[in-house]
Amino acid sequence: KNPKKWLFPSVEILPGQFLLVFCSGKNTYKNNELHTNFKIQQSGESVFLFQPDETLTSSIIPIYLPTDHSYGCLIDGGSILSIMLTSSPGTSNSLSIPLNQIEASHQSGFYNSEFELELLSNDKESTIYYTLDGSTPTIKDLLYSKSILIQDNSNSINLIPTTPLQGPQHLSDFIWLPAKDINKASILRFGAFKNDSLQGSIQSKIYFIGEDFKKRYEFPIISLITDNLNLFNYEDGIYIPGKRFDDEGFTNSWWPIGNYHNRGIKWEKNVHISYFEHNLELGFETNAGMRIRGFGSAIFPQKSLNIYFREEYGLNTVSYPIFLNSSTEMHKRLILRNSGNDFVSTHFKDALLQDLLSTTNLELQKFRPSVVFLNGEYWGIHNIREKYDRYYFKYNYMLDEDSINIISLCGAEIEEGDIDNYFEIVDFIENNDLSIAENYDFFKKNVDVENFIDFLIAEIYYANYDWPCNNYKLWKSSGETSKWRFLIYDLDYTFGHNAKSNYNALSLNHATSLDEGWPHCSCSNLFFRKALESSEFKNQFINRFLFHLKNTFSSVRVLSKIEEYQLLFEPEIIEHIDRWRYPNSIVEWYEEIYTLQEFAINRPCFISTHIIDFFDLEDFDFDCNEINQDNYEFTIYPNPSSGKVKLLTNFPISEIKQLNIYDIMGDIV
Repeated sequence: KNPKKWLFPSVEILPGQFLLVFCSGKNTYKNNELHTNFKIQQSGESVFLFQPDETLTSSIIPIYLPTDHSYGCLIDGGSILSIMLTSSPGTSNSLSIPLNQIEASHQSGFYNSEFELELLSNDKESTIYYTLDGSTPTIKDLLYSKSILIQDNSNSINLIPTTPLQGPQHLSDFIWLPAKDINKASILRFGAFKNDSLQGSIQSKIYFIGEDFKKRYEFPIISLITDNLNLFNYEDGIYIPGKRFDDEGFTNSWWPIGNYHNRGIKWEKNVHISYFEHNLELGFETNAGMRIRGFGSAIFPQKSLNIYFREEYGLNTVSYPIFLNSSTEMHKRLILRNSGNDFVSTHFKDALLQDLLSTTNLELQKFRPSVVFLNGEYWGIHNIREKYDRYYFKYNYMLDEDSINIISLCGAEIEEGDIDNYFEIVDFIENNDLSIAENYDFFKKNVDVENFIDFLIAEIYYANYDWPCNNYKLWKSSGETSKWRFLIYDLDYTFGHNAKSNYNALSLNHATSLDEGWPHCSCSNLFFRKALESSEFKNQFINRFLFHLKNTFSSVRVLSKIEEYQLLFEPEIIEHIDRWRYPNSIVEWYEEIYTLQEFAINRPCFISTHIIDFFDLEDFDFDCNEINQDNYEFTIYPNPSSGKVKLLTNFPISEIKQLNIYDIMGDIV
């Protein structure tokens, strides 16, 4: 766009010489040191070299560079470029050591049409073998002897069922269904072999061929390439029911237990991940580890994935601005989330509800939606999320990773660090009356009360039924003044998910219940029940709830946020529905959004009445009639329709006294 962004000063380069240019942004030329007026991000930016008449002479595509690596021509003046383990400023690139044994003539990315791809080995005694279906190349696979025509992908892993196909009636609520249409990119994996042994590592590339790809997606695109056996092998493929289902199935569980429930590093599979921005530029790529995430949500056809960056695979950490407006660009682990129990509904509920809590005293998991291609096949929308672990606190809050303690299940499970003083607190409050000020002071000294109250209010307002005995997690550092704080996550079983989490749920009763068995256990609400003995805590809780009802959970604010997420997902959701068949149609997706809107409108009035009754209050200064006729809005969908329509409103339907619907001719229908 701007060929004359920076102009070379008068510099003489003799034959065989090299010119060193620093892209520093200083725009100076002193002491034979040449600096441009621009910088190049580590995540990669295009660089162009033009003739004085603005004819393009040479260019480099954006490429992510690991720290202390370089990128350049394998052969001086050649067309194949490589990441180098070393740099050679002012000298020939032949002195540098390439990162890879083999270099490809085309980097992963988007291309207008099919092309011939060439592979160049740095070791002339090595032989190159490759595959086109994601499988790991061996000497039994395709021998590279001439350029490879990169064209259509014939992979068909989308035909493999990822849930059981027979079982109890409730299986029909989430059973795998064949996709309607699958958009595909081409993939290539290759390696160098000498004496029948692999030299170096297997490399993976993905190529999106055709103009359609360049304008099809508004979300970032993530490519995952792994051997199909890692996912779909009967014995140990982590994406299918497999052997474990045949061994256990529905025998002792409502859920169909399968290979996708296997956990731990033993079940971690290697994967090559490439991240493309929505403008199609390659953000980063590396080999990494991959595991299935979740228990209940793992039964759905589409699974959530944990991605682990480790030196044994590739990059130890990724430095890239995945999340917009984030304080950190460092990532050690990522979640590619199927939206949990919301998979069959809106596909954005947890992200939406955490977003609403942005002004509260809570740690939150940042969010960015993406489109995933698995071994070149469209695999639907996955929400990129942060993972609560020691690295989350290291990079977001600059805390020592070895000082972090994270516990769950009432302290029965230690996820990071150790139990610290948790059971000392439990023992104290179980055996002491917190209505006594000095006893409550002990509680305040060890538990971050402001955080705790915001956590409780969010779970209660959202009517989370999959809580408190589940989704119960606390953290603190090992510092002397550090207090336990509650982590909020997995808000899918909320906000009208079903009748138990509807806007009329008596969630204060739920939060203080002494029942045992899911979703209750007395240890999980012990802190809340005992804290309510303190009038100081109770008053602070009530006043903070009132504040959130007027501000954080204002119907107008919540409805606006729902609309924001609807507009964000609308361009992508139809293809996702065609891929996974959940929800059943775009009309059903809008109906799920209507459920969110209905909750946002009706919950404030209902929960305020519930608060008054639960605490036996005479005064609770909350006006239920926040939405008045001046900002009433409604929508009819689908429009146009075949005769049956639904009415979406941001106010109670009972407010409608008369409704007339007209056709295109102006006649009442």
